[in-house]
Amino acid sequence: EVKRQADVALRAFQDAPLAWTVSQELLADGEPCVQMFAAQLLYLKVQRRAQGEDDGSGVDLTSIVPCLQQHLRSTIGPGPKGRLELALAAAAVALCDSSWRSAVVDLVGMLTEAPASALR
Repeated sequence: EVKRQADVALRAFQDAPLAWTVSQELLADGEPCVQMFAAQLLYLKVQRRAQGEDDGSGVDLTSIVPCLQQHLRSTIGPGPKGRLELALAAAAVALCDSSWRSAVVDLVGMLTEAPASALR
């Protein structure tokens, strides 16, 4: 029961507008688990925003890009770095070509299904 309640609370937080700010702040934490949580959260927020599921509460993806770039240049661990790279790529695609509505979903799907073949 406790795990279920924790899961419900985390999912609700992911949908909250505050999650944009908190996830960016948590990336600065030195603890790898915290960084991974923050990177995963940002990745999910960007993905949902691109899919139209998250309105971003006024957050412009353009404002997220410098944060992602800054943390990619930092000493953040390889797990979180991979998620931030995906989030940055998703944001870039969403910003560059709004006429391809499913671009982010398509690219993330390709990387999720076959990461090794997608990089060849």
